[in-house]
Amino acid sequence: MEEELTGMLSKLVDFVESASPVIWEAAQRQVVADIVSSMVWVIVCLILVIALVWLARWSYATLKQMAEENKGAGYYSMRNEDGFAFAFVSSGIGAVIAAIIFFALITDIAKMVINPTYYAIENILTLVE
Repeated sequence: MEEELTGMLSKLVDFVESASPVIWEAAQRQVVADIVSSMVWVIVCLILVIALVWLARWSYATLKQMAEENKGAGYYSMRNEDGFAFAFVSSGIGAVIAAIIFFALITDIAKMVINPTYYAIENILTLVE
């Protein structure tokens, strides 16, 4: 493991010596581009979470209203309630998944903002391998 790391570092040193300023600037710009790209996906996930939570609440309220309306009518309309129940469950699951992705992206962005040099070096190392 240590020999592999030493070999990779020596390749990195040779590579960076030849094209140091240009490579370093490109790697730093790539970190900024990755941050911006992740921010776009964070916004998309946030919009999805809000829309799906709204849909889940709306479908639950509609289910509740339909149950109260049908309570005294003496019949049970399963067809309509199944659709709203499916909307409630699927939008709830979608909101949870979008929220998990949202928080994963936020932590990724925070790491890149806090330590952009590490990610710039990581980008350079991917070029060397």
